[in-house]
Amino acid sequence: MENYTFDLHRIFIGDLPILFIVEIALRTTIMMLYLMLLLRLLGRRSMTQLSLFEFVLIIGLGSAVGDPMFYFDIPLVHGMAVITFVVFIERALIWMTNRNHKIEDILEGTPRLLVRNGEFDVEGVDAVSMSRNEIYMELRLVGVEQLGQVKISYLEMNGEMSIFKFAPENVRPGLPLLPGTELGKAQTLPLDQPVAKSGDYACLCCGSTVSLEAGELLLKCKQCDDHQWIEASHTGVQKQEDNPKG
Repeated sequence: MENYTFDLHRIFIGDLPILFIVEIALRTTIMMLYLMLLLRLLGRRSMTQLSLFEFVLIIGLGSAVGDPMFYFDIPLVHGMAVITFVVFIERALIWMTNRNHKIEDILEGTPRLLVRNGEFDVEGVDAVSMSRNEIYMELRLVGVEQLGQVKISYLEMNGEMSIFKFAPENVRPGLPLLPGTELGKAQTLPLDQPVAKSGDYACLCCGSTVSLEAGELLLKCKQCDDHQWIEASHTGVQKQEDNPKG
């Protein structure tokens, strides 16, 4: 046993005949071609936008395909049977989800509301597995500099964010979506203290904004009951021009 440990011949070549490599090549070719044939049944959507169930499916297929490729004691027919059953189970579930929305919601999930009318949906944000900084990043990647530019945004079932912006004339002041290091430089304003200047102020938690005159008190947020405020950003907000005289 001592000589068997760190045996380079066993590590690199193994105890099987060297010609087993040719058998591995044959097994791999057969399993890959068979899998490619079956995956055509899944359709293009399953290959480009994976739901949680489909992600699990791909992992299961990978194991079922990989093992018969190089385990000499696993017949190819057994591996082919496994992936055949997996694919047809997936097709049966798709058939069921197309006819039962409850099953579809369980297997596929539902979109989560993240932003509506320039404000975070706090319940939706807390329910998803994304940090605030990750949400900020996704918004910045589509050119959003402040939350008041966003009309509505969802976290879709495939993990991507769909973002719909306000028309330029409808953009409102909102929470600046700066990277964390920059946002940290923005001094939060003291609660229950009069503001030094007139302007718009945004809640750090939900993005709700309030307009205050100099000397007015900054109170807890009415939307989320949080107490951290910073000056709102006016990026993209169009200035109202005076109506021309008739």
